[in-house]
Amino acid sequence: MIVRILQLHNLQRGYGGADEVIRYERDLLSAAGHDVEQLFLPAVAEAKASMALKPSYNRAFTRQLAATIAEYRPDIVHTHTPFPLMSPAVFRTAKQRGCATVATLHAYRYSCVKGTMLRGGALCEKCIGRRLKIPAVVHKCYHDSRFASASMATGLTLHHVTGTLRRDVDRFIALTPYGREIAIRDGMPAGKVVVKPNSVPDPGDAPEPGLGDGSVVFVGRLVPEKGIHTLAQAWLRGGDELPRLVIAGDGVLRAEVADLARQRPNVEWRGWLQEDEISALVTASSAVVVTSEWAEGGSPLVMLRALALRRPVITSDVANMRDLVRTKALGVTFRAGDADSLVAATRALMGDHDRLASYSANARACYLENYSPSANLRALLSIYEDVLAGVTTAD
Repeated sequence: MIVRILQLHNLQRGYGGADEVIRYERDLLSAAGHDVEQLFLPAVAEAKASMALKPSYNRAFTRQLAATIAEYRPDIVHTHTPFPLMSPAVFRTAKQRGCATVATLHAYRYSCVKGTMLRGGALCEKCIGRRLKIPAVVHKCYHDSRFASASMATGLTLHHVTGTLRRDVDRFIALTPYGREIAIRDGMPAGKVVVKPNSVPDPGDAPEPGLGDGSVVFVGRLVPEKGIHTLAQAWLRGGDELPRLVIAGDGVLRAEVADLARQRPNVEWRGWLQEDEISALVTASSAVVVTSEWAEGGSPLVMLRALALRRPVITSDVANMRDLVRTKALGVTFRAGDADSLVAATRALMGDHDRLASYSANARACYLENYSPSANLRALLSIYEDVLAGVTTAD
């Protein structure tokens, strides 16, 4: 069966994992013979009075969506991020026009206006399960603006209370079991929330299990929630006893990273790299480090790339990363936000060649089973087939 899919997405500030996943799934589906169209809105640079009602109902966009559906006639409208400008009203518009609806939970935006459940460097669940997201307004969680936070909170409350999210979304795709748990705790029907992890392209030429060149690689946005300060402090404190660190990425904390590279001869900052350059960097390394301090919506794509290339991971012990690494024996963990713990974990792994080789051997098998293109396509098409057939999973 050939499926016609309309992908919806509100672009976010700075290219991120969600943008990459959307492009990748489009290419994956198209290569398999399915028909995919995209309808995107630009990112919001700053909170403005003109966006006050849009998180609740964007009349102009719903009209555009209705026209696109009439012209394209999709079977499924797959929404990736409707916040802040599209609003969850897109689900109602799609259902009224006979389309099945799917939503991927890339972050926690349906439950937390900030999307990260991170406040002041610590996990915050004050809004989970609350119809009125008052704590988000009090703490100015969205763009550090009480006005913008109130606007986002109102949109969530409206679409929870009126039943849009329960009635007009056929399937929510959580990227991890933890993401599913949060969605259900916030009121999503358990029978409509399934787990389908992200995946990354198969590099095909993954090296044989081995030790690499002794370096550690970080790939990602240089933003606070990615644990950049912890990463910098660890290499400052560990000094020459830590391996060479190569950082690929950019963001608001670029000055801190540039300063680290100036101070430490065993740290190199490369800025943004192309996908083939990142693959080459990871292939040459001995391990990939992931220092995120928020429970990312799904396993970070760089972690999946590391597994595809048979590289162990050093990761913070937050949900969505800790359990995978520990249960599958793919690397080591450290206490999130604790630079000394990161130093100790890195030293322990890099000084144990037997463990490095063992984790390297496990990584590729885990990737092929769970995160390869074929695994992703099978899971995605199974979800599409279920929603088109009206199948709901058991609670």
